[in-house]
Order: sequence, then C-alpha cells, then structure tokens
Amino acid sequence: MNRRSIVPLISRRRKWDKPLIAAALRERRAKGLDLNPAAVERADRSLYMASSYHYGKYEAALRAAGIDPGSVHKRLSWNKARVVRALRERVAKGLDVNAGALLKTDIPLAGAIQRYFRQHDAAIRAAGIDPESARKGISWDRPRILQELRSRLASGLAVNAGAVKRTDGALYNAMRLHFGSHDNALRAVGIEPESVRKVTWWGPKMIIARLRERARLGVDLHVQGMKKSDWRLCSAMIRHFGSHDAALLAAGIDSATVRRRIPWDKDRVIAALRKRRREGLGLNVSAMRADVKLLLAMRSHFGSHDAALRAAGIDPGSVRKARRRRTGDEILAALRELARDGVLPWPLRRSGNVSLERAAIHRFGSVRAAAQAAGIRYEGPPGRLGLGHWTEVIVLKNLRDLHKAGHDLRYRHMKDHSQPLFFAAKQLFGTYVNAVKQAGIDYWEMSQAQLARERAAASTAGADVDG
Repeated sequence: MNRRSIVPLISRRRKWDKPLIAAALRERRAKGLDLNPAAVERADRSLYMASSYHYGKYEAALRAAGIDPGSVHKRLSWNKARVVRALRERVAKGLDVNAGALLKTDIPLAGAIQRYFRQHDAAIRAAGIDPESARKGISWDRPRILQELRSRLASGLAVNAGAVKRTDGALYNAMRLHFGSHDNALRAVGIEPESVRKVTWWGPKMIIARLRERARLGVDLHVQGMKKSDWRLCSAMIRHFGSHDAALLAAGIDSATVRRRIPWDKDRVIAALRKRRREGLGLNVSAMRADVKLLLAMRSHFGSHDAALRAAGIDPGSVRKARRRRTGDEILAALRELARDGVLPWPLRRSGNVSLERAAIHRFGSVRAAAQAAGIRYEGPPGRLGLGHWTEVIVLKNLRDLHKAGHDLRYRHMKDHSQPLFFAAKQLFGTYVNAVKQAGIDYWEMSQAQLARERAAASTAGADVDG
C-alpha cells in the first residue's frame, strides 16, 4: 500500500504523529500484546497504517519505539528436524497427520514438508510414522469416543448433535458408527440427550405458547425482528399456519399492533414536523437526514421540503442555516493545524478537507498560495507529482507567452493540445483557470476574443466558398 492511499484512511481516525505512534507501540508491549505486523493490523489498523505512513514502514516505527523488529515476528525458521518434531507432537496429541488435515489445520507445517521433504510420505516416514496409518486418520473405537465426549464436557463445549457435527465431523460420524446414533453415544457417557438438545420440535401448541410468552415479556413480534432473534420459531409459524399474521391471530395477538411500518399521509407528516419543532430538533434538510423516512414522506406527499414546512405552518427561511464563509485568518489557522512538521498533506482534498481546500482556493487563489501565507509548505510526496521541470514561474511565463502569441488558452483546447502545461497548471495552482488568472489574463475576455476570432474565420471561409 503506497503512502498516498494511506492518507485518507488515517485522517478519519486519531491524528497520529511520531511520538503518539511510539507511545502506542510501547503501551502494547507493556500490556503483553502482540507487536507482529499481522496482529497489529488486525487489532488496531489505524496504528499500523499510521506507522507505515509516518515512518515509511512498520519496522522503522518499531525501531523508533526502541523495539527490535526481529523480536516481534512470529515466523518460524523451519528445518527437517523441526518438521519431524512437529509431526511427532501432533501424533502425541492424537491429531491427524495426513495431508488433508495438515492443509486445514497447520499450513506452515504443510508448506515446510513440501519445502524440505518434497513428498508428504517421506516426511511421515522420517518421523517414524507409517504413511498408510496416517492416511486413515484417527482410529476411533468406543473408549476413544467416550473420552472425547468427556473432554468436550470438561472444556465447556456443547455436545448436542449440531455442535458436534459442526466442530468435529469425525467424532460425530464415529458416534453414529459405533453406537448407532448420537443419542446412544451420549447415554453411554452418562448424558441425557434431551438435556443437551437445542433443537425445538415445533408444533402449533408450542408456537402459540412461545408467541404469548414473547408478547408477555414485551419481546419484538415483528417478522423482521423475529427472523433475527428466533428464526426457527419464525419458520415454524409459516410452516404450520401458512403465514406470520395467521400464527399471531391463532395466539390471540392483533398483527396490526406489532407492525413497525405505519403508512405516511399528509396529516402524519405535518404532525411529525410540528413535534420536531416542539422538541427543538432541526428542521433544515441536513438535520432531517437523521429521519430519512420523514424526509422522504415530505417530498412524496408535498413535492418538496419547503412545501411540507409551509403546510405545517413553518417558514422554510426560519429553519435554514446560512453557511458562514471562513475568513482568511480562519483558513490559515486550519491549514497550520493540519500541517505535520510544517508540511501540509497533499493533495488536501484527499485527506477529507474538501471544504477547506475550496475555501483556500477561493480566498487565496490556490492552496499553495494559502500555505505560503500560513508559513507552511504544500508539496506532493517525492517522485509523485510528475511535474518534471515545471514550476509556478515557468507555468505563468508559458501562459503569458502563449497569450501574447494569440494562442487559444481555453480549458478544452489546452487539455487536448497542451497537456503537460495544462496538468502542471492544475497541480500547482489548484485549477487551470486559477493559473490563467495568476498569469494576469482575464479568462472571460480571452475566451470571448477567441470565440470572435473563430466566428470571423468561419464567416470568411463561407464567403470564399460562395465566391
């Protein structure tokens, strides 16, 4: 990930700087948290990306914090002896060592086997294991099954059929093979299957009882809420009663009382607007985006936001918030606050400051001019601008020379026929038109003069054709 792509990502979070990054890394080390790149990126992505942005790479940030990068990396240095030892440890723990199991549970070991032994069987033999027995996996029998079940219970793991099948398919299949069923295996270990069963066998009476219980407790009975909180009950309602509403009716619950969506009409919109006004809530468009449904209903029933406000007896002009333009001093103060070590982030708009960039261009002509007025620098990352020999002085001189020579300096023509000058002007002055203005050329008069020349040339050509 390059430096420019990191800027907009970290700008919406904490304002990182080098001392803050170093302090955060030392704090993680003091708490005993992992400092390897993968762990930090998963746990605190903004810290990881800020480290890469301010120091060039994450390892440099670690060194600045007084941490040896080599001490935090978790990459193991494999060799043949380590591979053999890892295989024997898996066998001692009762884990499979066939190729499929290793690819699912221990990819680094599987890769080391391919790198140092080329063939899986060769590594297995080196560890003193018969490849044929390894391919068959764990040899299940009744004592081993009972032992695994007791181990799951001791670890607090669920032993109902769904949980066992989902987390340990081999154990589930062995239970059915050696005991005839999952329930028989549980009884053999002294567990009553009903006590661990999580699946409810739904019937009409069970559904009605559950619905009444939810209504008594005040739990959501709306179809969308029930799909999230108890999808089995929701599915059983449709299976046994045909629809959600029919099941509620059978339980003596009015389906209209649990609906969330209330149809909007003009009266309801007016009442909602007056309620917002009484509560002191904003009624301008920006404030009402917090209540999108009401905003859409206003436009749907009245045609516009202002028409809905007038219908509610509210003057639209009284609720609008006039935008106050920033003063020059406010713009300069904001730029200084954004600057890091006296350098403004480039480009300014990509760091989440579009309004500030527009204000700077409007007030000072370009962001670079505003930065100079603020006493800071505004320049792109080294090697990123691609400006070559172009500077502000050269751009302005070229524009003036072309204007004196009568060349067409309009936007479209320059973009199509003088791209190096055009794009250098945009990058150095914010916009091409600003560059033309900085060169002392009235863009409007220049455009009108060029248009008049084109019309004169066209009329002359027409006269020649007629003659």
